[in-house]
Amino acid sequence: MDIEEFARLEVARGAPVIFHHGIWWQRVKPSYSWPLQLLKAFPPAKEKRPPLLYGSVGFEHAAPEADGANATLPLMLLRDLSGYDINCLSANKRSHIRRGMKRVEVRKLDEIRDLVEQGLGINRSALTRQAWGGNRRGYLNEQRWRREIERAHALGARETWGAYLGRCLVAYLRMYVLDETVYITQTMSHSDYLEYYPNDALLNTFLMDCKVRPGVRSVLFGLESAKQSLNEYKRKFGFEVVKLPVYRRLNPVVRYLARFTRYRHYIRG
Repeated sequence: MDIEEFARLEVARGAPVIFHHGIWWQRVKPSYSWPLQLLKAFPPAKEKRPPLLYGSVGFEHAAPEADGANATLPLMLLRDLSGYDINCLSANKRSHIRRGMKRVEVRKLDEIRDLVEQGLGINRSALTRQAWGGNRRGYLNEQRWRREIERAHALGARETWGAYLGRCLVAYLRMYVLDETVYITQTMSHSDYLEYYPNDALLNTFLMDCKVRPGVRSVLFGLESAKQSLNEYKRKFGFEVVKLPVYRRLNPVVRYLARFTRYRHYIRG
């Protein structure tokens, strides 16, 4: 999917996305934005900034390292998807994947009824286990959850994969493809079924499917996390921390206060 097609889908589903000064910006935090094309470098320029409601706190975009980058954004990236193979993983991870594949069924969801009806329970369980802070209403509010899933599915803006134990959805993964990169946007699993290794079976099956898709070269699995256990889990599947050179502009007051929050590791650069 190219940027214009994807941006139109994002606007149609009501996402906070706007075209300004040649860049499609997405608001990722209140008044803080980065481009939909997160990996595309734009030379820093005065006019390359989002409008006020999207950037009064700050903004960033990838930039040529030798031409104005002043920070880095730590991404969890599988650079070369063509090289992914279960046999390249550790013996322990291979065992978990194979045990998971025997116990759960992984498939792409063409219908999203199960995700709408069972996904909320998965979210509650996962978020309780993970103890994440911040605003999680999009995962926990039934009305917002249903609206987001149904709208994104109707427009074709997201693809969803699920792991099933019998008829019970126990884990899911949501993603989209932009340019040559797969962006994994959500992964959740129910705490009661972790012994069946649904996450391992789900992620391996999904990566193997992506591997044979024409034009797909890499997979982005979010940012490096403050939780090292999560980073380590991704590393075991071949993801690595890639420090993307970016031009970052932060409101000075916000920059100072961010040093005392859970986002401090994003501004080390």
